[in-house]
Amino acid sequence: MQELIEILDTNTEIAPIVQSLTLKGVPTPQAWDRKEYCWDDESGTMRLWERFPNLRILKFQFLRFDKGLHQLLPLAYSLPRLEDIAVVNSQAFLPRRYPARPPFRDSVVALDAPPKLRSLRVMGGPISWAFLEDLARLLLEPGMLAPLDTLDLSCISHSSNFMRATRDRTDTLPSQAWAPVIASLGQTLRHCTLGLLAAECSPANLANLYESLKQCTCLHSLGIQCSVLTPRDNNTGHSPFVFLDMLADMLWPPSGGPHSGSSATATATVPFPELDMLSVGWRRAREPVPPGCADACRKLARALESRSSHGFNLKGLDVTVQTDWKRGMKRGAQQREVAEQEPMVRSYFDQVVAPAGTVQLRVEMTVDFLCL
Repeated sequence: MQELIEILDTNTEIAPIVQSLTLKGVPTPQAWDRKEYCWDDESGTMRLWERFPNLRILKFQFLRFDKGLHQLLPLAYSLPRLEDIAVVNSQAFLPRRYPARPPFRDSVVALDAPPKLRSLRVMGGPISWAFLEDLARLLLEPGMLAPLDTLDLSCISHSSNFMRATRDRTDTLPSQAWAPVIASLGQTLRHCTLGLLAAECSPANLANLYESLKQCTCLHSLGIQCSVLTPRDNNTGHSPFVFLDMLADMLWPPSGGPHSGSSATATATVPFPELDMLSVGWRRAREPVPPGCADACRKLARALESRSSHGFNLKGLDVTVQTDWKRGMKRGAQQREVAEQEPMVRSYFDQVVAPAGTVQLRVEMTVDFLCL
């Protein structure tokens, strides 16, 4: 980063024309330590808002955020034209002496207008729960909520390895912290992707999260990804696939459908009337099709078929499955084993695709050979 600043100071004509900037760490050869550089500008000393007055897109990749993610929003809001900020395949571990609550607003530059940020994406991971909770709390502070139309928190499903280390340092589960943020974006949010941990898959918690999602009546795309752990790691007393079961309940149109009344009334009663892209997935499973998966997928397919029969059609449905590497098993053998399950998973959704052929179904099944 220092080298970049020196270049900008030497060539002052470069920064004003930059609209998109990616700050990327150099991956190390070791799979267990792939993020080389730490991002730390909590006090705003780099003053990027002065160096990049026309920056619209800011992306962080392969970086470490040892002091949390909350520092990103003051930075984002200080850039007068920034619309899109993304953290991709980065990590944020909770240090032992992390303060109870950081001084959120200390580095915020006074804005002449409300924040213009439209897209916030934290993809990949892992990210400590406390950092996710801090980011959600900051968005709910007066004057800090941006008119987001895109929110991607798929990082949460990549954070399962750190649940024991961080849970006692937070007040809530990640989805509980973000539910009020999602509800507050009801009039602006168009694209939402959420990650879930197995520990969050209780009916009560999911009901609260999905009720917040239902406030987002303008959603065009929705993604739900869940980290499915072994039974000994899941203390909810419920199958993790309750997230699909309850998603089906939420998407199911009311009895009678839109043809039972006026078009305006029907559209108002069907959840997500503008939804045309749905993606669901699970990861960290020992098997591609764990117990409870098949029934939940078939129920979701019936809900989508019912929506279609009432005139609310999807254009695309993505199903992604990532299993953990079985230690001692050859990579090629496990890849073949997983690939052989794809027709079965695809068959769960045949009734959605077959009637009209208008829904594009994509099933992707992979093995995570870097799992810890």
